[in-house]
Amino acid sequence: MSPYTLSRRDWLKLGAVCAYSPFGIVGCGDSDAPLSYNATIADARSAILKALTDSGTPSISVALIERNRVIWSEAFGVIDKATNAAPTTVTLPHARPRALTLTSTSGTYGSDLTLTKSGGSGTGAVSYAVTTAGTAGCSLATSTTLAATSAGTCTVTVTKAADTNYLVASSSATTVTFAQAAQAALTLTSTSGT
Repeated sequence: MSPYTLSRRDWLKLGAVCAYSPFGIVGCGDSDAPLSYNATIADARSAILKALTDSGTPSISVALIERNRVIWSEAFGVIDKATNAAPTTVTLPHARPRALTLTSTSGTYGSDLTLTKSGGSGTGAVSYAVTTAGTAGCSLATSTTLAATSAGTCTVTVTKAADTNYLVASSSATTVTFAQAAQAALTLTSTSGT
C-alpha cells in the first residue's frame, strides 16, 4: 500500500495499540516499555508531504498519541495560500459544507413562490439570486420570495455564507417553473333575450 492511501481511520489508529508506520507495524503490544517512534514519525512526514502534493490539499495537522499522551504533533502546508499563513498543530480549517440544493422549483403565475433549500452546514446566512430571468421574467420580490411576470421558467441559485466552521456553499443554477394560473370562473350574465 502506498503511504498516502491510508484512510482517516488508519491514521486515527496510529497510536492506539501499535506504533504504525505507512510501511508496516514497527511496534506492538500492551507493554509499558517505551517504543521509539522516530521511524514512524519520519515515514509519516514523508507520506504526509507526498499526500499534500499529490492531492492539492493545502494543509493538515496531525498528532501521534499513545495512551492519551501526545508523542508527536506537526502541521504541514499553508492554511491560506493567498497569504502563505502556516497552520499550527491547533489550527482547525473550515470544513466543507454539505451540498446545498434549491427545493422550491415550481409555482403558479400570479402567486409569489417562497424559496426553500435543503443541505448546507453551519450558521451562515442564506441568500437567493435569480441567475437567469428566463421566459417567466423572474425577480426576487423579497429576500426569500420569487415573483414572475408570466408563466415560464427561470433559474435561481441559493448560497449559504461561510461561518467560523464551514466554507461558503452554493447550489447550481436550478430551473424554477411557473405554471399558468387558472382563469376565474366564467359566468354568463345575459340570460334573457328580447
